[in-house]
Amino acid sequence: MKWVHERVCEIYATISICWGFITKTRIVVFNTIDVYYTMVVMATISIKEKTRKELLQIAADLQKIRQERVDFDTVIQYLIALYSRQKFDLDAWRTFTQPIPNTSFEEMYTELLSERRLDNGNR
Repeated sequence: MKWVHERVCEIYATISICWGFITKTRIVVFNTIDVYYTMVVMATISIKEKTRKELLQIAADLQKIRQERVDFDTVIQYLIALYSRQKFDLDAWRTFTQPIPNTSFEEMYTELLSERRLDNGNR
């Protein structure tokens, strides 16, 4: 990997291009174009054939939606984002569903039914 990095830096240094042009007043103006590089490190993962087919189906659906070519990396990023958005907050659920002190289920259920009848216009 070190050799690849050094080679890319060498190419970057040689691609930095200077050119000039002469204006009406005979002044030479130089511009520089710097070409930047991005080093991408890829890993190989093993998946079952069924999983590959399902990822391919998700990729096809994403391609329909986005109207652009989608690779497996994009599919996995999409699935990770989806998982992160739908992560379940167990502590909040426990707080929401804990029993209310000094009440019984029967009282709460009776009150719920009576309120629904009022909402529907029935008494």
